[in-house]
Amino acid sequence: MDFKTALVKLGERFGFKRLISDSGSILNGVLINEGIPSKLSLLIYPEIAGENYRKLFENVTVSMEFELLKTECKENGIIHCLYSVQKQKN
Repeated sequence: MDFKTALVKLGERFGFKRLISDSGSILNGVLINEGIPSKLSLLIYPEIAGENYRKLFENVTVSMEFELLKTECKENGIIHCLYSVQKQKN
């Protein structure tokens, strides 16, 4: 069973309709590759992390296009951007 089908079945069984991933770049990459997200929420921090910090997405093998839905300025110069997935290209 593929990951997307498993999530649909889990949603049907337990009644959830939304999956939020903030656990790390590997799972984020899997979700992107499977074409699962319909939205992408990013927080942009005003600092440069350097090479010792992990990426947002690992092992992504597809391209996606996004449409910006909204931006919001938070405390300390943090910017929240919400995007809608327009299409996935293989």
